[in-house]
Amino acid sequence: MFKTSILVVVGGLAVLASTGLSVPDCSRPLAAPTYYIAAKASFDSGSQKIGIAGTTNLPVGALLMVNIADYIGEGSHTFNDPATAAVGKDGFFFMSVSPKKGMSFHRNLICDIGFMANYPQQPATVIREVGRKGERLGFAKNPQSGVLSGENHYLSTVTVVE
Repeated sequence: MFKTSILVVVGGLAVLASTGLSVPDCSRPLAAPTYYIAAKASFDSGSQKIGIAGTTNLPVGALLMVNIADYIGEGSHTFNDPATAAVGKDGFFFMSVSPKKGMSFHRNLICDIGFMANYPQQPATVIREVGRKGERLGFAKNPQSGVLSGENHYLSTVTVVE
């Protein structure tokens, strides 16, 4: 089994090399055409917590809102109290979320991670970069961006809890 796995990996690398495709050189900064949030949510049944790890190119210190729900749409239930994660200097964010009193987490819940310029209150350095209402988040080209009432822009991603 191990020899077969090595052969598959080596064969895959040979195909990549022969087609001219390559793995990006991660020693240089990678660029994105606009702002993004990417994340993974993992359930730990022992602690009854959901660990969230992600990355973004939002400014350092930006506060991201995290909500855990049973599904998306009308009638869904939020499983956690309000929670925020701050973007670190390296562009990563991490947090552990506990369920509301009387509720319990399980796999396949929805983890919604969002950013708004005006809620919660963001640091002034963040507002200078994204705009007072988030108008520089890339709407309408950015598939993760949208607009709420009052022309308030947001950035959002959804992942399924593993």
